[in-house]
Amino acid sequence: MPLRSLFSADTRPPILLALAWLTALSLVAAGTVLSWRAGQFWPTLILTCGTLATLALALGRGLQRRHQLLEKTRAALRQETDRRVSVVADLERIASNDPLTGLANRHFFMEDLDYAVQRARQSGEKIAVIAIDLDGFQTLNNAMGHDYGDQLLMAVAERLRTLEDSNHLFCRASSDDFYLRCYPLPELESLIHLMDRIRALFHRPIPMDDEDRYLSASIGVALFPDHVGDAQSLIASAEAALNQAAELSGTRYQFYNERLHERIRERMELHWGLHDALEQKRFHLLYQPQQDLATGQWVSAEATLNWEHPERGDLGPESFMEAALETGLTPAITRHTITLVCDQLRRWRQSGAQHLTIAVNLYGPELEDSGLVEHIAGSLRRCEIAPEALELELAEASLASNGHQREQQLRALSELGLPISIDGFGRGTASLAWVRDFPVHQLKIEPGFVRRVTSRHNDSVIVRAIIHLAHNLGMQVTATGVDTDAHLTFVNAHRCDFAQGERISPPLAPDELVKQISFNRSNTTEYS
Repeated sequence: MPLRSLFSADTRPPILLALAWLTALSLVAAGTVLSWRAGQFWPTLILTCGTLATLALALGRGLQRRHQLLEKTRAALRQETDRRVSVVADLERIASNDPLTGLANRHFFMEDLDYAVQRARQSGEKIAVIAIDLDGFQTLNNAMGHDYGDQLLMAVAERLRTLEDSNHLFCRASSDDFYLRCYPLPELESLIHLMDRIRALFHRPIPMDDEDRYLSASIGVALFPDHVGDAQSLIASAEAALNQAAELSGTRYQFYNERLHERIRERMELHWGLHDALEQKRFHLLYQPQQDLATGQWVSAEATLNWEHPERGDLGPESFMEAALETGLTPAITRHTITLVCDQLRRWRQSGAQHLTIAVNLYGPELEDSGLVEHIAGSLRRCEIAPEALELELAEASLASNGHQREQQLRALSELGLPISIDGFGRGTASLAWVRDFPVHQLKIEPGFVRRVTSRHNDSVIVRAIIHLAHNLGMQVTATGVDTDAHLTFVNAHRCDFAQGERISPPLAPDELVKQISFNRSNTTEYS
């Protein structure tokens, strides 16, 4: 054994202990010999040798205990280091992964995509981003429960993961939305092949308990640098293409194009402008009258919120409400609308127009606004308006999601005394059970059916059926889209209660509405 290894860190304490024993024995031997030759000194030498031997032994034992303590400390440090490395790895995994599916989360995906775009700019390579949305998942999730929905999402993620490799990264972007990054993209044919593989995943059923569940998906694709030049725009373009694919049936995919780019630009301008419009109060109201077909009087009107856009002029709600829904501004816009309507009702009451009822549209997200009921109650108190004068029109499609929560909110609004109607009834979104269970006093027929009563027999049958349904449920019914004399004659002949449309009147400014209303109080309901 080399001399250097003999005194290594691992062998040093035992070697020193052995040397201490040898030293002690040597001293004892030397003392014995000397004491034998010179008898008169032997007690002193033996005592000295014994003392030195004892000190050597104590030193060896001390060194051994120190070595053992150092070994324990070193082992504890290794254990703590391993634990901290494991914790850091767990934190990194949690920060980058979706906890339900185990796929990358949106934050990690965007960082990865930013890095890929930077590299692709230097290398001239292409990137593809694919956006995937599960068709009808939210309805299924609400109907079957969130646990069922989570199992479906995990099954879909597991199948998507089979397509991952060093060039492909999947992430779960939101509830039922997934993104895929393909980088580098060698050629368009390989991308089309990948799309076909994704579609094939959805052609196979997903085993769920005792049944097989089939899902379809809408798929949008955007390319860098062909379509856009940065990561954020790449995502937005893929989502725009996805929305276009959603208009088709089955699992379809759609590539982004320039027309979609223009639509994205306009939509983003609307998103930014809506915030400014709310802050600067750039909204005003027009009112479309509803005629009581029994008396011929205009007793109510639907408030239409218009936006005074600084560049595009006066915009109706059909131009910006979808953008408001996307940005989450609908509750704030609805509160603002209710404030404007109550102020206008107060002015009309002060001028003598006591009988008017104004309807305000609700688009759905407002019913999840916990402060909506108090805001409406406060506005009515402030303007001294009876609740019966403010009607809420709920879009039929909004009943399909979060039904229980929204029903509770609707009941609270109904308890205030506010009339509630379902707008656009007949599109097929709301079931009759919802109409039965919600506190609804009126159905407003989808205008498309009314406009076709003279040209399509099936539409005329649907309109008659809705009128009879409403009356049998003890509700009133309004025909919207009454644009011609023939429309008016038809709905009047079938005992519809109210009519609204261009034949009755287009939307009017507040002063114009008052000028054209007959104030025959004996034929109208008066609110104090």
